[in-house]
Amino acid sequence: MKKSAASLLKLICLFLVFSPMFTFAQKKKEKEKQVQEEEVISKYEMANAEYLMIEAQKFFLLEDFERAIAFLDKSLEVDPKNHAALFKTAEINYTRGQYDKGLVAIERAQSLEPTNKFYYLLAAQLYKAENDLSAAANEYESMIEKTQNYRDYLLDLADVYVALENYERAIEILDLTENKFNTPNKFATQKKELFIQSGNDKKAIALMKSLSTEFPNNESYQLEYADLLSSLGKNKEAEAILENSGESTLSNIKRLNLKIEAGEINENKTEIRSAFSLRDVGLQSKLSLINNLIKIQDINQQSLFIDSLQGQLINQYPNSIEVLKSSELVYATLAASADLAQKSSYEKAELSTLKKLKDLNPADYGVWDKLLKRSFDQGSWDTLLNDAEDALSYFPNQGLFYYYFGNAQIYSNNGDKAEALSSFNQAERLSRNDKELTNKITLIKAAIINNSIPPPDLKTSPKSTSSIVISPVKGNQNSEIQELNGMLVRYASSKNNPSFAAETIQTIDALILKYPFEEELYLSKARILFQINSFAEAKSTFDQLKANYFTRGKEIDNGIILELHGDILFKLNKVDEAVEEWKKAKILGNTSDKIDKKIAEKTYYQ
Repeated sequence: MKKSAASLLKLICLFLVFSPMFTFAQKKKEKEKQVQEEEVISKYEMANAEYLMIEAQKFFLLEDFERAIAFLDKSLEVDPKNHAALFKTAEINYTRGQYDKGLVAIERAQSLEPTNKFYYLLAAQLYKAENDLSAAANEYESMIEKTQNYRDYLLDLADVYVALENYERAIEILDLTENKFNTPNKFATQKKELFIQSGNDKKAIALMKSLSTEFPNNESYQLEYADLLSSLGKNKEAEAILENSGESTLSNIKRLNLKIEAGEINENKTEIRSAFSLRDVGLQSKLSLINNLIKIQDINQQSLFIDSLQGQLINQYPNSIEVLKSSELVYATLAASADLAQKSSYEKAELSTLKKLKDLNPADYGVWDKLLKRSFDQGSWDTLLNDAEDALSYFPNQGLFYYYFGNAQIYSNNGDKAEALSSFNQAERLSRNDKELTNKITLIKAAIINNSIPPPDLKTSPKSTSSIVISPVKGNQNSEIQELNGMLVRYASSKNNPSFAAETIQTIDALILKYPFEEELYLSKARILFQINSFAEAKSTFDQLKANYFTRGKEIDNGIILELHGDILFKLNKVDEAVEEWKKAKILGNTSDKIDKKIAEKTYYQ
């Protein structure tokens, strides 16, 4: 009995010892099984999340952004830590102009994967789109701090600091760029310019002086140093640098320009003439000499000399638009200061040059503008009328004014009072933004009605009507268009105020219903939508305009419209398509002065 009790006690002790170990082992096995099951589920869900991402990308490429976002949301439900899905969400929201939503998504992506440089770049783009350049700069700085291989984007940060007028930090970033690419002094010129912009001329001079001293055989540093000294009024020091920099053609041209600015022309006429005769002196160097010559104070004393040099240029480059534009400027300048005997000759030379320019590039608005104004100033009404008729097909607003004004003068000279008054009335409507011109037209009309001769000083160069956003239209549309023009002016002065924008767009929409073929309405609407960052809606408006043209069997032939379309496409991240539109716009003409820069650098400039 005792033995049995002892055995039982022993079994109880063994149970108490091994039972916890058994329980622990059992729980460990169960946990391992659970982890394995979770891993299987996780891999399945991960694959599902990837599938949803692929579907989202497909709809993104199809520009079906709503469905793309829907698939991304599903992907994030399966895998909330999918930072790639968050990045794509932010990218789509950037494309459709919903920057606040894009920032929320990209900040989550950054928190999950803080070492991906593209996440900071997209965040910077989103802040730029919201005109928050300080926040954009912070994103670039975070990229430098937390990621690798970011050197290709340092110049973007430098541009942001320049826009913020933080020139000191911009220079530091340029130094860092040179260091990362192992290209010392590559951005010396940019740093010099930034020193000047910050008002630190001494540092700019010190930088260029050190480079010209360290690299005495590098002529580009010597020339740049001389240019800097000259721009700061230190012409004698600049001349000394140029005289010691060698006998290169460019160095001699710069030295001659300094002589011209100093008024030392007679002493250097032989050398200046020689420069215009030498083949190794490029066109730009010759143009720089001419441009400086027409700025001198005693231009009348040198007019024949300047005229002869310009004649040499025309003979050397008879079909060069640059030379002809220079010629137009030279003759206009000489005419402005010439005596009566020479004035008429120079005016005719200028008019003849403008006609050549018009024939070479009929889509250049600036040339037409000057051509019509010069005919107007000289009272050449027949010439004005003929040129104005040609201009109508390119620039309706500008051409129409001169067309009616030229007609009015001819009718008036021929004694046809009714037709003269009718044409003057049309010209007056087109000049409604120019009160001075309107008043003078009123005086001419009064003189015609009273059968008196208009006073001789009524001729004046009217302001360009191209600033009118909506083209003047006939009939009962005038009052509505005038009201809209007023709204557009108020909107512009409000600096893109959203409430003004909404009110103006509502008015435009109502007019589009009444006048569906008035292209300026669509253009104004698209421009406002672009200015308030509603890029997708701006593109939709452009598509309406395009369909409108298609319905009438026409193609868009307006450079302004195509440039704006390119701007919209760029903001929608369609860079290649944007560049193609900018190229077409340039061919058509009447574009902004940034068009070449947009095409060359494949980016948008305001």
